[in-house]
Amino acid sequence: MKLTLHNKVQVNKRLRPDSAPAASSSGSPTPPRKHLGFAQTVAVLGVRDFRILETGMILSMAALQMNIISRTWLAYHISGSALALGTVAIARGLPQLFISPLAGVAADRFDKRKLLMTTQSVMAVLALINAILVHLGVIQVWHLVILGFAQGFIFPFTMPARQAMVPHFVGKSRIAQAFAIDSAGRNLN
Repeated sequence: MKLTLHNKVQVNKRLRPDSAPAASSSGSPTPPRKHLGFAQTVAVLGVRDFRILETGMILSMAALQMNIISRTWLAYHISGSALALGTVAIARGLPQLFISPLAGVAADRFDKRKLLMTTQSVMAVLALINAILVHLGVIQVWHLVILGFAQGFIFPFTMPARQAMVPHFVGKSRIAQAFAIDSAGRNLN
């Protein structure tokens, strides 16, 4: 059988999955996915409450990163010991490992706004205590360990509560764009 030009094009279209619509499980073709551009993705920042939430998240994450670095540096500066540095770092990381699953449940069961405000307030108080101890010149490594442990216990409640609020602000139609912006903001720090 001789293939004509029209038949060759039809065969090529069947061999290239990106040019032909895929068939769903019901047998009917599904429309090709629409890829959103940059402008459509960042348009979700037009939602005032989402924009405030993301700005707060970026600032909070920046403060958290500075806190982590400065606390471990301070532990090393005070003691001159790499063991002290590691102890301060693990005191913050260990509770996060075990508390994170519970934090997701808490974000589902409790008022997300109150949970987020509470965790951010506690984190601010912990930072203030740290600053006061440094300012008074009485800071010791064990203070840093306790503050790190408390921060590691509180922080896991922040992100699930924050992420659970996103769909309420932007709606189902823009949730993918909102989570893309949220992920980019978290990785920015």
